[in-house]
Amino acid sequence: MNAQEVCRIDPKDYHKTRALWEEIFPDDTKEFLDYYYEYCTRENLIYGIMDDESRLLSMAQFNPYQVHLGETTVDTHYIVAVATRPESRHQGMMRKILHRALSDGYGRKEAFMFLMPAAEAIYKPFDFETVYGQKSMIVHKTECSGKIGDKELRIREAGEEDLGCLAKLSERLLGARYQVYTLRTEAYMKRLQKEQESEQGGILLFLAQGRPVGYCFSAMEEKPQIRELLCEPGYEEAVMPALFSYYNEKGVFENGQEEVITVTAFGDGFGESVETASWIMVRIIHLESFASCLRSWEPVSFTIKAEDRILSGNQGVFRFDLDEHRGCARRITECRDEDVDAVLSVSELTRLFFGVSDGTEADSLPLSKIQIFDQIFLDEIV
Repeated sequence: MNAQEVCRIDPKDYHKTRALWEEIFPDDTKEFLDYYYEYCTRENLIYGIMDDESRLLSMAQFNPYQVHLGETTVDTHYIVAVATRPESRHQGMMRKILHRALSDGYGRKEAFMFLMPAAEAIYKPFDFETVYGQKSMIVHKTECSGKIGDKELRIREAGEEDLGCLAKLSERLLGARYQVYTLRTEAYMKRLQKEQESEQGGILLFLAQGRPVGYCFSAMEEKPQIRELLCEPGYEEAVMPALFSYYNEKGVFENGQEEVITVTAFGDGFGESVETASWIMVRIIHLESFASCLRSWEPVSFTIKAEDRILSGNQGVFRFDLDEHRGCARRITECRDEDVDAVLSVSELTRLFFGVSDGTEADSLPLSKIQIFDQIFLDEIV
């Protein structure tokens, strides 16, 4: 291995990546990193650059996820822990790492990758586009009316025996509302349970007459932190009073502590006074694989000249054929300029197909007939 060249980090050197993580992200606790390096590094990819003395200078970690993309489930990677030592910054190291990782993803025919940026401007040059904002709200007990009618809920912590049913509940609740979200399996829920336990929390089940109707992920900092708050329609107004009752029974609000709960990433119907806590950015990686997930309300065909300054395999003219059951993009080697319906960069294609573009750059396309991926719920932390 040549120094200053991008490499896949060998698992025997993962301790070096943890040391860099601890240096660059000092707010993450030992308990959280113990969890992460026990569970998340089993199958993830870590790219890095080392110096002549095998000291890690820069890294990025790519965690595997299966994600629903409309009717299709795709294998993708979520990019985390993008870190460079202060003395090694502004030398193009992260650019090299991301270019290598994106190229490898293209080789695997990954439809897209996603990340939560520290700043959007960092990833714009790599053609990542913001497609989703995670909602957040701070709820005071005094704001809860307590009028819950016959929708009273009981809350208890989920045990390992609940995780299979919980995964099915999560799939059902998310699938009824969203097109793009991570696949929920029993293994996924088991890992999430360990993640929340590392943050002094767990998974809470909402029960109506003993039947699970919703759930959330909990953590504890100075006050309770709730993430992924979801329930069946009709129970929304009962959830927050039930959560305050649960935490009062646990003694969380003793000694005059203000009764406040912070909620991040929640379904519709839980509140209007919200702000965006964080953003999710996406990049199309393998255009033809991505196109295979697209659908339309009726058969449509159109031709796009795609431009990608990083992944040359996405460069060229593609004919898209879509209907209710399938999607396809085929490369066309011979095409007259006048037969091209739109010339779009991969950034513009990402914005267009994830519903964050007004479509003015592609007004010749049959956009009203394409099933755009604009119902998104991505709240992964790592």
